[in-house]
Amino acid sequence: MMFPIAATNQLLRFAINHLKAALRARLSSHFHKKYLDASTNAFYKVSNTPALTKNVKNIDQLLTTDVDHFSNSLADLYSNLTKPIFDVFLFSHRLASSLGPKGPTSMIAYFLATAVILRSVTPSFGKLTAEEQRLEGEYRLRHSRLITHAEEVAFYGGGDVERATIESALAKLIAHAKKLYSARLFIGTVDSILVKYVATIVGYLIVSIPVFFKPPEPAKKGKDGEDEASDIAGVYTRNSRLLISLAGAIGRLVLAGKEITKFSGYCERVRMLDEVLEESRKPQEVIDVTLASIRMKLASHESLNEEFRLAELMTPGKLVIGSDN
Repeated sequence: MMFPIAATNQLLRFAINHLKAALRARLSSHFHKKYLDASTNAFYKVSNTPALTKNVKNIDQLLTTDVDHFSNSLADLYSNLTKPIFDVFLFSHRLASSLGPKGPTSMIAYFLATAVILRSVTPSFGKLTAEEQRLEGEYRLRHSRLITHAEEVAFYGGGDVERATIESALAKLIAHAKKLYSARLFIGTVDSILVKYVATIVGYLIVSIPVFFKPPEPAKKGKDGEDEASDIAGVYTRNSRLLISLAGAIGRLVLAGKEITKFSGYCERVRMLDEVLEESRKPQEVIDVTLASIRMKLASHESLNEEFRLAELMTPGKLVIGSDN
């Protein structure tokens, strides 16, 4: 049995990893078609248009790290939900045949109450996760900018200024990370108490009801007291294992709620990326600037003045900033 079990576990992990890679490949290809479209030059607009850069300052972070986190979180969420749901139905059915429908129903009711309590005290991990990724991207952007402009910074002796800028971004990131860790410490403690320890106590109480609180039955013929006690112990042990398995499956579903809130943070980042790329594909308004002022300055240079005739000044983003009209 050990070989099929070991192979099954590894195949499940293999399938989840392939699902992560497929999700990332499809999503990245979708965004690349918009970002690298030669007809719109979106890659230029998102970095040089003020209306777009005020929302997204680190497009590389969104296209690489955030898409990867989104794909991994979605694949893990799928695996963390499907198996526990199947286990809940399986163990509930087997437990109901022994304890009756009240046994699994009571356990499920307890975890529903636990989920409501956890929901009321859980901070908004989705927003915290999205903010963490934003600060991580800004910190990475500071380093990328320094690499790009290293020659100018070295020429003007701007090392101290750049160091202050980078350390400021790092300080914001670390402060937010500590805030996130504190929130996880609190909610993790509450999770352990309600989902593990109190749930175990409730489970054993439910299992003990048929044993200790069931009305006494007359002894069956052909069975002595030892045989009856052995049967009761066997039923109690079997029901305990089933209930512990049921509690574990429901507990994983309750804890998956935290993953869902974390996943919502990655969804927000991906939504922002898609929104910015869609905005960059729209035609931009023409800035009402003529070449009259330029021609006045070049009036003494007839050749240059002639060269600007019937010309337009246009950015790579297809934005006309000057015309001869």
